[in-house]
Amino acid sequence: MCPTADVATAWWDAAWRRNHEEAGRPDWTAVSRRADDVVEMLRLRPGERLLDIACGAGALDVEFAARGFAVTASDISTAALEIARSLAQARGVLVEWVCADMREPPPGPFDAVLLWDVIFGTLPTDAENARVLDAIARALRPGGRFYLEVYTKEFALAHGVENRLKYCAQSDRFVSAAGEPEIPAMRLYAREALQQMLQSRGFCIERERTWGWRKDPPVPPYRGWVVACTLRRTALSV
Repeated sequence: MCPTADVATAWWDAAWRRNHEEAGRPDWTAVSRRADDVVEMLRLRPGERLLDIACGAGALDVEFAARGFAVTASDISTAALEIARSLAQARGVLVEWVCADMREPPPGPFDAVLLWDVIFGTLPTDAENARVLDAIARALRPGGRFYLEVYTKEFALAHGVENRLKYCAQSDRFVSAAGEPEIPAMRLYAREALQQMLQSRGFCIERERTWGWRKDPPVPPYRGWVVACTLRRTALSV
C-alpha cells in the first residue's frame, strides 16, 4: 500500500495504465542521452548510490543500474512501478523499487538524488512542495548532489506550459484548462524564488542549463531549467 491519501494517486495510476504499452517500450537511445546528461551535471561515478524520486516507469533507473550504479527509485504509482520492474527484469539489472510519496522518500544516505521530468511543484501547497526539498536534503549525505528539472514560471506566463493547463492568478498555479479536477495543478516558481528555496536548505547550485521544445521561441525565457546542486550542510531533522 502506498503511504499517501492524495486523490492524485488514482490519476497517476490511471495515466500509467493508459500508457502501459508505450512506457514498456522506451527509446533506450534517448534514455542513454538523459543518463549521460545526469552523469555530466552531477559528476557521477559508477558504484555511487542514487535515488530517483517520482521515477515513473523507471527506464532511466534501469539504465543507471546497467552502468553500475546502486539505484533506489520511488514513485507513488503502483502501475508505474509494475512497468519499471518489468523493464529491469528484461535488462537483467537490480533496482530497489519503492512505492512512496515524494514528501517521504526512502532513507539515505545517498550520493545523489534526482527529481526530474518537471514533477516538482505538483503538490497542493507551497509548504508541501518545500517538504520535498527538505526530505531530499535529509536523504543526501553531506556533499551529495541533487539534479532538479523544472518548468520555468517566466516561460509559462509568457507562452503557456502545456495544452491542458492554464494559469490561475487566484491560486498562482497552472490548472486544468478544461476544469478537470483530477488533473494535478502545478505551482511553478520563478528562478530567483527557487534558488532561494534551494540555498536555504544548504544547496549550492554548481551547474545549470535551460532547455525548450523545438517549436519554442529561440530567446529567453526558456521553457525548462535543470540545476545540479551540492549539499553544503546537513539538513535539520523535522
